[in-house]
Amino acid sequence: MYQKILCHIKEKLPPSCFDRSVEGKRKLFLTAILAAIEIILAVGQLGFFTFGRISITILHIPVFIGTILCGLPQGIFLSIVFGVSSMLTAMFRVEALGLLDILFRNPLLSVLPRILIPIVTWISYKGIKQIADDHTLSARLICSGLAVVHGVIYHTFFVLVALVLLYPDKIGATDNISARTIILTNLVAINILIEMLTAVWITCLVVGLSEQFHFLTDSQDAGDPESKPRRPLRITFQKWLLLIMVMTFLVMLVYFYRLLTSMELTSAERLLRGKSYTIMRLLAQETEDVTGDDLRIGKNGYSLLAREGTILISSRPGLQDTELTELGIQENEIETGEIFSVILNGVPGACYIDYHSDILILVYLPDMEIYAGRNNFTIRLLGFLLLSFWLIFVIINGLVRRNVVFKIEAVNNSLAAIRKGNLDEKVTISGNTEFEELSLGINTTVDALKSTMEQIEKKNHEEMEFARGVQHSALPSPDSVRPVNGEYEILGLMDTAKEVGGDFFDYFLVGKDKLGFVIADVSGKGVPAALFMMTSKTLIKNLVLSGLSPAEALEKANTQLCENNEKEMFVTVWLGLLDYKKGELVFANAAHNPPLLKKAGQPMVYMDHKSYRRSLMLGGMQGIRYHNNVLSFTKGDMLFLYTDGVTEAVNTKMELYGEDRLMKCLNSCYDLSPDQLMRQIRKDIDIFASDMEQFDDITMVTLKMK
Repeated sequence: MYQKILCHIKEKLPPSCFDRSVEGKRKLFLTAILAAIEIILAVGQLGFFTFGRISITILHIPVFIGTILCGLPQGIFLSIVFGVSSMLTAMFRVEALGLLDILFRNPLLSVLPRILIPIVTWISYKGIKQIADDHTLSARLICSGLAVVHGVIYHTFFVLVALVLLYPDKIGATDNISARTIILTNLVAINILIEMLTAVWITCLVVGLSEQFHFLTDSQDAGDPESKPRRPLRITFQKWLLLIMVMTFLVMLVYFYRLLTSMELTSAERLLRGKSYTIMRLLAQETEDVTGDDLRIGKNGYSLLAREGTILISSRPGLQDTELTELGIQENEIETGEIFSVILNGVPGACYIDYHSDILILVYLPDMEIYAGRNNFTIRLLGFLLLSFWLIFVIINGLVRRNVVFKIEAVNNSLAAIRKGNLDEKVTISGNTEFEELSLGINTTVDALKSTMEQIEKKNHEEMEFARGVQHSALPSPDSVRPVNGEYEILGLMDTAKEVGGDFFDYFLVGKDKLGFVIADVSGKGVPAALFMMTSKTLIKNLVLSGLSPAEALEKANTQLCENNEKEMFVTVWLGLLDYKKGELVFANAAHNPPLLKKAGQPMVYMDHKSYRRSLMLGGMQGIRYHNNVLSFTKGDMLFLYTDGVTEAVNTKMELYGEDRLMKCLNSCYDLSPDQLMRQIRKDIDIFASDMEQFDDITMVTLKMK
């Protein structure tokens, strides 16, 4: 029902009410409302409630709410409003106030103790949050409620200390009753418990509504409303343990307090009845007169005899010949033979009245004396309970952390290592059957996962090796294009970075006097690149064999590769067609690396785009035009084709092998056979790269005219 009401209210409010960007304005607005409520309660005398002899106040509740929801400065401001309004009320509304209320005209009593309330509440709230805040509504309510408990206790304590220091005679501090006794007695009084419960209930209600509507949040909790902060098990356990122990502490304290109260009241009744009976016996013995000493009872109690409403004799000086009405006793309204509560001369106590003939016998004992034993025992019990419950909290919390929380954290640490890929990690938590079974279950699962992954990896490796064999078997054999008269030599080499690669080369005869050859580099690596490579290789070869020139073949291939290219892959291609009888080379370049050309008797040069035309890669865009380049290629000439895996090989210093090193190596070994030449270049790359892992396919093709 509570949740339904909150949701209904939340739906009716505009979205701007939940916008955290105006949180500062909301705090100011809430502080102003609380200050107005404080003034109305104080000036209108609406902050005090009396139930028989029990009197409570709710004037400190706005201070608690402001301190918890808005912060310490706002809480101090509200406490000043509380104190000043109390002081002004005591000054200007004397007729409606009692004796103690008039004393609050003094700012040292009305203002100074109230300023300490938000400080204690704020310190308690922040301290308890460190122990019990797991970022839930229940945690905030518990922290708020316990902070209010501290605030109520210290509010009473500060006011009592101020009263004792400023006006000891006004609150009954005498030689027989010490100020310490007065303070401790009032701290364990039933009205403090009622004030505490009322303040906790109202404060938690306001804090809960604020949390439900995201009206105000702690600065450390502010942020993305969708974010879910971590809630450690240790903090959650401490939260509920703290609440349970505080509730148990209060229940035990109240139980023993009420039990001791009942016992003390029973003892007081026996004492009062016994004293009345003794006095009655003295009156019955007409040979003796009753004196003041005969009427004494306890340390501060007294008895009196009265006839027709006038006091004849009393053990308390100054009451002889005084009317009973002056003490607040109406003789016609009392019942004889019964113990009843009364306030005589402003001091509460218990009274017993009986008659001997026409003489009224009144025996009175003040509450301070009746409950002296209870109060002293309660103070000792309070200290014992505080120490015991603190030790129990520390011990239970330590045991749970050692036997549960730390072991769960150890399991989580092992699981984190496993998630990162360390399948050799073992969970070794012992000491409890449950944790041992959990460790065994995790280790067994990880071992099974490891075994399965090894099997899958082995199978994948076998399949990839098979694919590698298929891919390499598709590469051309030099014998298939060997010329009858040995006009040229051509050889290719491909070393993939993975089992299968995206580079490819091919050479094939076109007619009787022409040699087609190609080198290409597909974007990406692995199986997708290998599949795209096989498609491109077959397509280009078939187009060239159909009689198309290199440029025409690339245009057709580009059109077909762009169709249904959902993965947006592309391939760079260098395609040449050599008429080795005429010594003429026609080629087209689709964004591939510029080959190295060595003309007989001339230095080696790169065939870059400044000298030879080239276009975009295949598969990137429809409608690209490609251009044929014509080159004389005769006896003694050499052409070296390669992919970027050659020039972009890196060493441990992250330096590139580069085009300059490639040319330097070729200049030193260009007169070797194609096989020896490419092996020399591969060796040079390995020496340069040292221990660095190969990250790209390395492919080379060498063509030499004899």
